[in-house]
Amino acid sequence: MRRGALIRWIFLGLALFFPMMACSLPTTQGGTVSHPRPSIALDPVFVEFYQNLGGQALLGRVLSAPFDANQKRYQYVEAGLLAYDPAQMEPGKRIRFEPLGLQLQVRDDASIPVVHDEVHDLLVEGYWVYSEFVESYQRLSIFAGAPLTHVRINHDYARYEQFFENLGFYRSLKDPPGTVHLLPYGAYLCGVECSERTQEYWNIIQNGLITQPFERMVTARHWEALGEPVAAPTVTPDGMLEQVYENAILYAPLDRPSEVALRPLTLWLGNEITQTPYPYREQAGMVFHLVDEQLGFLVPLEVDDLIVRLGGVRNSGKPLGDVRQIAENGVYRQCFENFCVDYQPTAPSEKRVRLVPQGVEYARRLADQLTLPKAFTPQTVNLMISEAYPQVSDSDHQVLQMNVFYRQSGEPMVLVSGTATVTLPGRTLTLSLPPTNREGISTVTLPPLKGVSNLSVIEYQICLNLPSAEPICQSDTFVVFNAP
Repeated sequence: MRRGALIRWIFLGLALFFPMMACSLPTTQGGTVSHPRPSIALDPVFVEFYQNLGGQALLGRVLSAPFDANQKRYQYVEAGLLAYDPAQMEPGKRIRFEPLGLQLQVRDDASIPVVHDEVHDLLVEGYWVYSEFVESYQRLSIFAGAPLTHVRINHDYARYEQFFENLGFYRSLKDPPGTVHLLPYGAYLCGVECSERTQEYWNIIQNGLITQPFERMVTARHWEALGEPVAAPTVTPDGMLEQVYENAILYAPLDRPSEVALRPLTLWLGNEITQTPYPYREQAGMVFHLVDEQLGFLVPLEVDDLIVRLGGVRNSGKPLGDVRQIAENGVYRQCFENFCVDYQPTAPSEKRVRLVPQGVEYARRLADQLTLPKAFTPQTVNLMISEAYPQVSDSDHQVLQMNVFYRQSGEPMVLVSGTATVTLPGRTLTLSLPPTNREGISTVTLPPLKGVSNLSVIEYQICLNLPSAEPICQSDTFVVFNAP
């Protein structure tokens, strides 16, 4: 069979398959979404490829006009960057997707074992392709490129994600299993004029700093109460794979990462004084937990329910004492060997029990020994703001500007959006700053400040839309001055 005929058969198979995939790339999901743009025509060299691969239902809208560089033609669609190489002699390779996934800076360390399904997952170049993505990957593998990660959990966008060099896959946790979409690589990286969902882009970069060996199991078992990982996984001197979460420390044998258990974090921190246990007793709304054959402590029923959901006493460890009040608003705390629980009987049912963030405290204590990746903080990002005019009349337009740089390198940060809050007498004005350009600059124009008193000092604040634990903001002022 000739190569051209073979390629047509491949596309025919893809065309039959992709209608079964969910319509991809919903433009209303999270991040910075632009106003509807006028439709852009696809370059004729890409039309057949685009349609045979699934068209807009799979690859999303066309985002940019075609452009030429390095004797090749390119055009962005939501799913990625199409490239046409007329010098390529093999017809099946003349059109491909460029490796935008590499620009997302998300790559798992393949040497770190992860929880996986050896029966249904697919091992590719040291990474396990998630079982729900296997069929889509196998049909798209000639276009998707090499894997960059195992499957990852994105808590902020509530979805499974897996990254490949040219394309990415995801499934929302609220969708039925097997509902596969393509990540919008092209929408993230199209450029200043056409990038969309930039907050989602920065979220992926932040989340990608921490490998997730246990997250698949934590999510599958609904152990969300443990929080999210706050430090990179480590291999401990006793040969265990260990990772600090917000509220606990998980560990497992290196060769059996699915055998997850919890470290005695409460004992390690030493914050709790172990009380003297007492013989079995009964009390309404309480469950008796033994610490040895005859002695133990009473545990509130709702705390016991949480322990059961988190794998039972094997994961909580033994109680260290009775529940005790820690706040005047009716908050009680009970600690176990592996975690502590705060209990507020009068709170709404979904907020009555929650784990204490002891993992965060532990990580802070051992900050010099753990890798605590935080891409975006006031210490790593330099935000400078200014106004075009130190004073304006109430009929003039003021222009606010932000300049965003990486502190360490001084390089501009591209595609960072911001929010400006202008404090006026009796009211506030909130405006969005578009993504920064290649120089790290973005501006927004204020409407005339009609009705503002002469000589009023106007304070404004600009904050960056980055996934930062502490806001990255700067404030300044200008004056409204109406000449006589």
